[in-house]
Amino acid sequence: MTRNWAVTVQAEGAGILTISSEHIAGVDDIAPWESTILGCARHLVEFVGPQTIDIDTIALDVAREIKSLDPIAMPGGHAQHLAAIQSLVADGIRAVTEGAHDAR
Repeated sequence: MTRNWAVTVQAEGAGILTISSEHIAGVDDIAPWESTILGCARHLVEFVGPQTIDIDTIALDVAREIKSLDPIAMPGGHAQHLAAIQSLVADGIRAVTEGAHDAR
């Protein structure tokens, strides 16, 4: 991705939102424009085509993180170790589901 980029959403002749590598600016009350902004985002994604989700890479990253956890060194012992594993797995699931949602 280039370092200097910008995307502007305009609707009904007015600038609604600009997102760039340098700043974010928009109208004070953006809520009425939510569906317009999301529609523009969907069109941008459709323009470049759907992105694939590499589930195996995400799973491998999560597995490596789990492997690096040391239950003996954790202050909370076994319970803390399980909580850390649960958090890592949840992060992996979120990455996959958000990626699937973004690819639509």
